[in-house]
Amino acid sequence: MKKQNSYFVEEREIEGKKMFAQILKRWRLVLLLAVIGAVLAMAADYRMMKKSAAEDAQAAADKANAAPVTIESLEKGMDRFDRQQVWRFVYMTNTLEERKNYLNESIRMTINPYGERVVDLEYRIASSDAGETVAQSYVDYVNSEQFAKDVVKELALDMRSCYVKELISIEASGDTFAIRLMANNKEACNRLADGAEAVLAAYVPETAGSYTLELENRTTTIIIDKELAAEQEAFNDDLELYTSSYNSLKKALNDKQSTLANLMLKAGVKSENSLLAEESTEEATETEEEAANAADVEVQPAAVSIRFGKAPLGLIAGILVAIVWVMLCYALSQGIHGMEEAKYLFGVREMGTVSALSLRKKRLGSPVDFWMEKLGCGRHNYVEYDKQLALICANLLLTCKKENITEVAVAGSRLSASGQKIVEQIKTYLAKEGITLKSVGNVLCDGRALLTLAQTGTVLLVEEDERSCCNDIAKELNVFKENELQFIGMVLISNC
Repeated sequence: MKKQNSYFVEEREIEGKKMFAQILKRWRLVLLLAVIGAVLAMAADYRMMKKSAAEDAQAAADKANAAPVTIESLEKGMDRFDRQQVWRFVYMTNTLEERKNYLNESIRMTINPYGERVVDLEYRIASSDAGETVAQSYVDYVNSEQFAKDVVKELALDMRSCYVKELISIEASGDTFAIRLMANNKEACNRLADGAEAVLAAYVPETAGSYTLELENRTTTIIIDKELAAEQEAFNDDLELYTSSYNSLKKALNDKQSTLANLMLKAGVKSENSLLAEESTEEATETEEEAANAADVEVQPAAVSIRFGKAPLGLIAGILVAIVWVMLCYALSQGIHGMEEAKYLFGVREMGTVSALSLRKKRLGSPVDFWMEKLGCGRHNYVEYDKQLALICANLLLTCKKENITEVAVAGSRLSASGQKIVEQIKTYLAKEGITLKSVGNVLCDGRALLTLAQTGTVLLVEEDERSCCNDIAKELNVFKENELQFIGMVLISNC
């Protein structure tokens, strides 16, 4: 505040304690908004549950009334390009699955080509004039699938014969031939060679005459197989490229195409010429006709009940809204915020502060108002109404006797019915002491009030906390000062 020749409001301070007291005074608003918040939260939750139940019921009804999805029905709704994309995807899926299975199950693909274990079996056809022909018969037999099957059977292996056939190679020269067998380790390689020996010993060509099959040499070595290394590398590169193309095609399919592809894969369709049997097609057609002729199924939404789980959240939200509203109104209010602010802004003499709460008409929650007032003031600072009024009267009496004043005019910019009752009680008390109080009202808009002030010469200002405007109080003080009236002090009435 700048103290110059006139009173004005330059800046105001907002105290947290007073703001907290205002929140306590507005407990009805806080409670009301809390209840509204809880109700709105439960209503919103109920609406969402009801909407969700209706959507679920509609989805169930649509699913029940929908025609069964078949390969034929989906293909009918696609053009040629879309169908070809699906067939290509099905083919690539089956091919990719086969290649992955081969990579996981084939022993040849797991052999280390830079430390490959091999067994070489060298045979010669003896005691025969057609040794070269017999040797060629053995070559054809070893290169056939039957030889691999016989080896699997001889060794009781739990694998497909095609994977064994990959581990065997043969070369012939005249009446001799050499067989090479490979495996992951020495034990497996020797076992495979033993099986091959047993099978060859039991084999007799159909057109062969008299001959003797002699095993001339059996050697076990470790070699570097560059051809196998290149084969493994090429297979892995091809699989990686194929997988990339497969993933790109999969992303390009729409939902309808994906559904058709899944149905084909489940049905075991391998190619475009291996569709389901005619019986399956006829059954699907009949099922579609039955579904079309059947009456629509109606699904009622599930019963929804009000839940109180969201009520605490709405309660808290309502309380926060109420607190923010009270704080905002308090900060933007032009009303005087207590006697301390009046002394800070205008330098007035304090005659006392009195609460009009006990004079107000009783209503629902009045005991809570008293409890909130005590809580806002603090346990040690709370003073009862009679003592507050007695303190004001004592201050006025001492001032009047000190200044030899017998008549005082009471002015104020705004006085409610409760404020007027308090002024009357002060009048009654001071009248017993020979001091007369005259209520003149608002000197800013009532000429008769200003005339009474001129006759009396002494003025007491009575204002209401939070209701009397600071600018009006400043104007009243300027009127007193300009007319050289004796201003003895100020009384502030709260809770009007």
